[in-house]
Amino acid sequence: MKRAAFISVAFAVLCFAGCVSVPVEPPGKRGISWYWVERVLSGDSIAVKGVGRVKYIGVWAPGRSITGRHNEKLWKESLDKNRELVEGKWVRLEFDKRREDNLGRFLAYVFVQQDYRTEIFVNGEMLRVGLARLEESTVNTKLIRRLEALESRARGQRLGIWSD
Repeated sequence: MKRAAFISVAFAVLCFAGCVSVPVEPPGKRGISWYWVERVLSGDSIAVKGVGRVKYIGVWAPGRSITGRHNEKLWKESLDKNRELVEGKWVRLEFDKRREDNLGRFLAYVFVQQDYRTEIFVNGEMLRVGLARLEESTVNTKLIRRLEALESRARGQRLGIWSD
């Protein structure tokens, strides 16, 4: 009897601990797919659970050289900002006409839920704060005007990579 009670309690504790330690349901509205960001790969790409590598449409962020040395201004700040925005969070991916690049990464507009009413457009936010520049596409143009306006604003305010 004591053994059965102990097993029941242990099972309940393990189930409860498992449910608390990992988010089980994404936020947001019904009918919208949300994806978990496992890690940030760079200032313009992420690893998404169940999807793989995702590159932000219209965004080019400073990077590192193959040797790991700084070869671009503000690469670390760009990486850190992207981590702050999406790492360990649920995101919504919106695709355009071309879904993959030549490196096999999915191309998407990425949105992270800020609260129950608003989302942050991650692609645009990286441009708005000056930690990336516009990477124009002749194919994926659905939100290009919005991205152009955000980059122009950062450039005009001399933010981030536009500070020189």
